Amino acid sequence: MPKRPEYAQAIIQAWRDQLLDDLQDVVMPWGAKECPAAQSADRPTPYQLIRLAETFFNGLPPDQMPDMENLSKEIGVSRRSLFRAFQEHLGLGPRRYFELKRLNMLRRDLKAHAPDETTVTDLALKNGFVQFGRLSQLYKNQFGELPSTTLRTRSN
Repeated sequence: MPKRPEYAQAIIQAWRDQLLDDLQDVVMPWGAKECPAAQSADRPTPYQLIRLAETFFNGLPPDQMPDMENLSKEIGVSRRSLFRAFQEHLGLGPRRYFELKRLNMLRRDLKAHAPDETTVTDLALKNGFVQFGRLSQLYKNQFGELPSTTLRTRSN
């Protein structure tokens, strides 16, 4: 397959980033009060479980990934119920969801800073990544470029 010109890759990446931002509102509609799934019930709906897990995740220090056992105990369901809620409604498990969430937060930080303001290491640590080799691989698989490339090609 022929290599795409650099400008085409930039356009594709910008489109992908915009799509990810737009999909966040679609994927997580339960934050809206008018969403019927956000209404309270005797047994939490899968949307409520995901929302509770999201709240728990947001309360953790950036360098700590949620432990699924503690997470499920914290929100009062079994690990299996929690996993099923994520799998059925988001198409991935909770650990992968939170990993992708952190990757996207890192990408936004990388795009918001200039290379002379910070380093990939500083921003990676801020977003909870400590295994830099694994981070580079995850990031490249997700976004098609290394974190350092994103930092160098900062969008204004």
